[in-house]
Order: sequence, then C-alpha cells, then structure tokens
Amino acid sequence: MVRTSQTATASHPVWDEQIFLDHDGKQAKRLRWSFQDLSSDADRTEAPAFAFQIYSTLQLEGDLDNLIDYLGREIVSDGFYPAWEVYDVQADEFACVEHQRREIAHRKRISSSPSPSPTSSPSPLIPKITLAAHDHRRYGFLIVIASDSYRAGVASYDYIDPAGPLWVHFDRRFSQKSIVETISRLEIEPGMAESLGVALDEIVVLPEMLVMLARRIQNTRAMLISLGTIYGMSMRDDGSADYGLDEDEGRSADQMKAAKCPVPGAYEESLQEFQVTSGPGDAVTVISNQHVSSESDLRYLIHIPFLSYSSTNSTLESVAEAFTFSIISFLPAGKTVHFEFHKSPSASLSTIVSFHRSQLSARPDFNLGALSLMEGCGARVYPCTRNEHQTSYPPIEQYQTFVVVLDKANFVNAQGVLFVMTDRVKLKPLIGEDRTEDLVWDASTGDYDETLVLRSASMEGVARRLGMTVLFD
Repeated sequence: MVRTSQTATASHPVWDEQIFLDHDGKQAKRLRWSFQDLSSDADRTEAPAFAFQIYSTLQLEGDLDNLIDYLGREIVSDGFYPAWEVYDVQADEFACVEHQRREIAHRKRISSSPSPSPTSSPSPLIPKITLAAHDHRRYGFLIVIASDSYRAGVASYDYIDPAGPLWVHFDRRFSQKSIVETISRLEIEPGMAESLGVALDEIVVLPEMLVMLARRIQNTRAMLISLGTIYGMSMRDDGSADYGLDEDEGRSADQMKAAKCPVPGAYEESLQEFQVTSGPGDAVTVISNQHVSSESDLRYLIHIPFLSYSSTNSTLESVAEAFTFSIISFLPAGKTVHFEFHKSPSASLSTIVSFHRSQLSARPDFNLGALSLMEGCGARVYPCTRNEHQTSYPPIEQYQTFVVVLDKANFVNAQGVLFVMTDRVKLKPLIGEDRTEDLVWDASTGDYDETLVLRSASMEGVARRLGMTVLFD
C-alpha cells in the first residue's frame, strides 16, 4: 500500500528492524519506518511498497542505523517511505545479482501461490528501478557495500570515497528468458529522445543489450539526492511500483532444462583451415592453420557453463567448432583466430570471472583481443564501451578484464553470448590537449562504471565486436 503524505503526517513514524529469511533460508534484516496512529496509539507496520536491496562484500557490524543514514534514511517522495533489506555477505557484485534474481523469483512465486504459508507473512515483492534520471527504462537494482565507510553515517559535502558503494542495475531475467529486444539496445531512452527532439528512427541502436552495470559511487553525499531521484522516478503514473508481475522472468531451474546444442562433428568438414587441439589443461583450442606458430588476429578465452548443468550430448570440442564456424563467416577475409574454450563448473559469473583472472595471471604475456596496428605498434584491443564507434576515450581507463561467456546451449540462434567487462580502474583527470593547461575536469573524483555485462543481439554482432572491425571499416 502507498501511504499518502496526509496519512504520514497523522501518524508518528518509528524506526523498525525485522529479521526475515531469504530464499536460501538465511537470515536477513528489513529496516523501515512503521507508523503509530496518534489517535489510537495502535502500531501499524504494513509491508513496505518499496524496499531497496542492500548487499555487502564484508561483514556489517553493529546496528545498521549509520548504514541507512549513509545510504539515505530520509528519502521520501510524496509520502512514500522506502524500506531497506540487508542480506548476508556475498563474494562480489556478480554473486549479489545472482542471489537477487533468485530472491525476486522466490517472492513472485510466493505472491502468486493460492495457499500462502499460514505460519509466516511473505516478504514484499521487489520493485524495479529506473536506470537514471534521464533513462526511465526499469531494471533490477541493488547496492553493494564494499568498505566500512558507512560507519560514519552521512558523508560531508566535499567527501570523496574511493571505496564507495556499487550501484548495480541488472536484467532481472534468468539467462533462458533473457531476450534482446530493440528497445533495450537504444542508446537513448525513447521518452528522453522525444523531449530532445530526436526521432525514434534516429536513435542509435547498440549492438548489445545491458545485462548488468555496476557503478562505483565516490561522491556519497550526492548519492543521497541521486538515489531519491531514481526512487521517485521509478514509480508508475498511478504511484505504484513495478514488480514485474506481467513478465515471465524465469527461475534458476529453467537453465537446467535440455536445449538444442551443437551436434558433435557437425562442423568438422567446414573447419579444414583450422586446427582443433586439446589443451592447455582441460581446454580446447581452435587456431587458424596459417597462424599456428605466430600471432593470430583475434585471441580470446571463451567460457561455456551450460555443459556442466544442461542435459546434452555436446562436447567442449563441438561447442568450440560451432562457435568458430558461426564467427568466421562474419570476419573480414584473411582474419585468423586463436580461441581457447573452457568448460565452467558453474553458471555463476562470479566463478567464471575468478577462473578467467587466474588463467591470465598464470600467463601474463597471453594478451587478449583483436590485433591492431594503430599508431604503428601491434597491440590487442577489445570492446570497452556499449557503442562500438566510441572505441576509446583518452581520459578513461579500459576495463582490465574482458570475458566471453556462452550462457545458452543454443547460443548461435538464441542470443547466448555475453561480454563481461570488469576491473575498470578510477578515471584519470582530464587536462588540456597540449598537456600543459590547467585541469579541465577532475574525473578521478567522479562516479564511474566498474563492471559492464552485455548480451549480443546476433553472432554477426559478436564477430564485429570481437574482431573490433569498426577500427578497420
């Protein structure tokens, strides 16, 4: 129920903390304002219509009053009082998103049950949040606390926290239900485009859909205003929250179902110009014949989680052959490849990214990306932005880790290729072009995107992005 401002003034707000169980049966805390009717002295603690989802990568100690002050206890909009639900420690932002997807599905399932449990009151549904003040498309949203800065409560106006929280927007659908619609690829949200006088057919259509965006918030005082803004803008026109009840967002069990997978040996005759070998370790490697002993134009590690949990007769080698065959027809003639395929023991991006980092740390000279001869030197480059035509920004650091994941068994036809970009470092200060002028903008104190996960719309798009063909068009 949405409480109007008139109702709120007729009641006395009391800060309330409750313990509840998440979908895994683990304890979590819900902090919210409850209201005491001043005319009857009766406590009324209704389920909140809107609850922010809070995670952490470290143990949150003591009471949580300072944490809520730090995030924005006083966020209100026309009488709406959000709650704050605080979960157990997770490994990283990927693990937080995976837990949250399961929690969302769990609550939707309970909400739709014709016979809810009589022994416990169900937790409130989890709402969607707009991406930004200028983009009204709604996503899943959570906040990750990564340091003990919260213990000081509300930050001063000029305080910059390099270890500030992560704001994480994400596609709430499980992979098997995640479809790349055109509207999700538009560079500008249609409503904003209209207000700017930009026609719908003039909006740039990006090659991928946003699956996850984790932004490091350094200006934590300004965060209070920004969080309040997107909170208010996330409400529908009638003042209600969007819980995704009209969408089939799937559930974790969906990805266990059998799906059409590459058939072993199906592409063997079509890949005569490639050498398919075992290794390193349990991997399978595909290399163009003419570049077995020299630098290939494209070099990537590719991770396949579905072989570990889907009932299929596919092998790592057959998946490697299918992916390579699907890519080469879209690459410029003569381009050579070195693809190394790894079977992941888990569908968790947290596990996959950790394994990927360990593989590269053991081989520091094994650089990934497309070979580029820009500025006369042979360097490897890979996608670092959503818009392929914006390949680099001088004041901005690249993502240090780039991972390719095939998260659907029918990845060729079902938009099953993810690009995971993470470990982006703090932005550099922007100074004049001649490097002698005064500082133009100290970008190092601003918020920045630390992790970006994209889902490609097609295999042609995958080839363009991995080949960085925009550099050679």
